[in-house]
Amino acid sequence: MTTKTKAMENNATVVGIVKDNELIPEAQINLYNSVVDNIRAFSTSKSRKNNIGIVAINLSLLYVDEQYQGLRNHKRINKLVDNWDERKLAPITVVPHPEEYRFAVVDGQGRLMAAHKLKYKSLQALVLLDAPTDTNERLKFEATYFINQDEEIEHVKPLEKHSARVIIGDETALILEDLFKSYHITYTNSRGAREAGVLGSYPTTYEIVKRNGRKCLEFIFSIIKNAGWDEEPNGYATFVTESLKDIWSKFPCDRERIYNYLSEEFRKIDPSLFSSRARTCYPMRKDTRKICKLYLEDLLIKELGVKKIA
Repeated sequence: MTTKTKAMENNATVVGIVKDNELIPEAQINLYNSVVDNIRAFSTSKSRKNNIGIVAINLSLLYVDEQYQGLRNHKRINKLVDNWDERKLAPITVVPHPEEYRFAVVDGQGRLMAAHKLKYKSLQALVLLDAPTDTNERLKFEATYFINQDEEIEHVKPLEKHSARVIIGDETALILEDLFKSYHITYTNSRGAREAGVLGSYPTTYEIVKRNGRKCLEFIFSIIKNAGWDEEPNGYATFVTESLKDIWSKFPCDRERIYNYLSEEFRKIDPSLFSSRARTCYPMRKDTRKICKLYLEDLLIKELGVKKIA
């Protein structure tokens, strides 16, 4: 039941509507009605019926329904706050609740929480105008939208960011670009076996340089080239590059000896035989990358007597 009444709040008289034993202040009602009046509605459907709108909404009118949304991790919210960029600030998506004089956020909980921390007064919002009027059906409508909100989004892959990173002067990307040209390496987003001269994994290679520097990747690429693997299928496969990166990290005092030894030893075999020998030594293990790392480590300790750093 809804009735208009007066109530005392912080020693001040508040005029509003009581709904389900809760007072909705008249100021909230007026603000909600003002927002609704300012919605710029348009159609995205074949029926040409206005089904969506856009408007700035005061944060006090926005809420998150915990019935179908768990609260966001505060660590992620703090990261969002620290990296806040208004140029990337997409409108949140909301559903009007006219009987409550507020809007339910169905996409944008993180942005809402961050906006509160940043002392924003309002956020731009897309308003879904075709939600059911029945509250139970509306709840299902909102939950469905929440579940499906990112299904059509195609995220930009690390490899697709490479050229942009080069343009803005990203140090790691510039190193990669230079070494790719020097060693005539190409790259692809596709999965599976690699042809000769094709990089196994861009994200893995990017991380190698970011964490270990240019010299580490030069060590890896140079051994591959000396062995003739740059002209072999899977010569730059991840099980090869990660194994060599591991050796670079674990045996810093013996890098020159290892470099000379592997440049000659790998020349006697191909990448396929390297991984086959590793699997033979560890028949009960399934992870090819880990198997190759262990095999190469064992080989160097046995043949060169090298010792890992503590």
